[in-house]
Amino acid sequence: MNARTICLAIGLVIAGTAWAQPEVEWERTYGGESFDDCNSLIRTADGGYAMAGYTFSFGAGNSDFWLVRTDRNGDSLWSRTYGGVDYDICRSLIQTADGGFAMAGGTDSFGAGDPDFWLVRTDANGDSLWSCRFGGEQFDYCNFLIQTTDGGFAMAGYTESFGVGGGDFWLVRTDGDGDSLWSRTFGGRNEDVCYSLIQTADGGFAMAGESDSDFWLVRTDGDGDSLWSRTFGGEGRADRCYSFVQTADGGFAMAGESNSFSPPSYDFWLVRTDESGDSLWSSTFGGEPDDGCYSLIQTTDGGFALAGSTYSFGAGEGDLWIVRTDEDGDSLWSETFGGVGRDYCTTVIGASDGGYVLAGTIDLYDYANFYLVKTSPDPVSVRDSRSTLNPSSFNLFPAFPNPFNSMVTIPFGLDNSAPTRLAIFDPMGRRVADLIPGHPPLTPPASGEGKYSVIWDASGVPAGNYIIQLNSGNQQLMENLSLIK
Repeated sequence: MNARTICLAIGLVIAGTAWAQPEVEWERTYGGESFDDCNSLIRTADGGYAMAGYTFSFGAGNSDFWLVRTDRNGDSLWSRTYGGVDYDICRSLIQTADGGFAMAGGTDSFGAGDPDFWLVRTDANGDSLWSCRFGGEQFDYCNFLIQTTDGGFAMAGYTESFGVGGGDFWLVRTDGDGDSLWSRTFGGRNEDVCYSLIQTADGGFAMAGESDSDFWLVRTDGDGDSLWSRTFGGEGRADRCYSFVQTADGGFAMAGESNSFSPPSYDFWLVRTDESGDSLWSSTFGGEPDDGCYSLIQTTDGGFALAGSTYSFGAGEGDLWIVRTDEDGDSLWSETFGGVGRDYCTTVIGASDGGYVLAGTIDLYDYANFYLVKTSPDPVSVRDSRSTLNPSSFNLFPAFPNPFNSMVTIPFGLDNSAPTRLAIFDPMGRRVADLIPGHPPLTPPASGEGKYSVIWDASGVPAGNYIIQLNSGNQQLMENLSLIK
């Protein structure tokens, strides 16, 4: 494995190009006078945002699931709590194909164990439709939720009730009503914890987390049966993968924290693999003392944005930290956000204007609140180093049909040779499809020079909301799609 260590105290010099960092456009806090912790952020179909985590300030119990809905400027529209008299903690949030929401995490208030997986389904206004629990008599905890291609759900996390070790990856598959279809465990004699899950283009699944203090990537077929697994890490150290994506070329990128390469402190660690899970390269980012990455997305130019917490840089005891890399994992810029306390980031997603939105928790000493930060457009993504041309007729016309159930036509307008990219992203900012370049020859949708269209076959991806992103020259347009099945 080729591990490159980049200390971002001098990161802009190492990267070779001193890109300016984006600026803060706005920031918002949400919560009461106790501890409120945000664990998940998505962009909604109307361009606003939704956050979920848990709250001690509101609700019925010690802690409850808390869902907060905002407009595109981060101004609160409504919030809802879900839970019982004990501890209920939400780890993952999605918007469903019908415009409602689904959340998953752990519950101590309900179920057989201490705690259990808990899946909560709501309508578009956040009103509860149903909830389901999964688990045994010991500790079972869900860390990630997706909606599957058939409209059901898949959850992944950690189980002590089942499996062969002290704790194993646990993958649970349900139908659209939350009724269990099957579940699978993965692991050995030591502790194995899954933090992230995706459904792959072939209908199978991939999971990432940690196994015996190494990054662990597990690939399955559509029935949850293991195809292969790979580990990445150093000897006798602690390496934990918290987030991963399937890249545009079918490979994977994983991010988390590692102290294998600059002990004893932890750094961001980014690992890139091919489609078989074999390592291509890795990069670390950090200083002294500790830095941990909890969220990763692939950017429109093939690079990556990593976000998490830094205790090495910034203004406070801990700050939100975003690191932007090129497609080879070399640092382009980084930026910190936060106050004087211990603040941390759990999720980064792309914004409609090419900027970023980061969510996490801000430490206000006597209490903590949800924290949302919106940046200006990424100076790297909006530049085009190969051409300074801007299309004089640059349009992204309404896709049709929309909503759609398998195939959608995406018409757009161009009238010069500026390099162009058309890609599809999910609400978490993860690239789902790369239509241009690499698409078959474009066909005009109507008369008129410079008008084109592409067809996206979404039969292999889950139902839900998606984002079209068209880049050409230094301009960018975006449009929302709704896939129903």
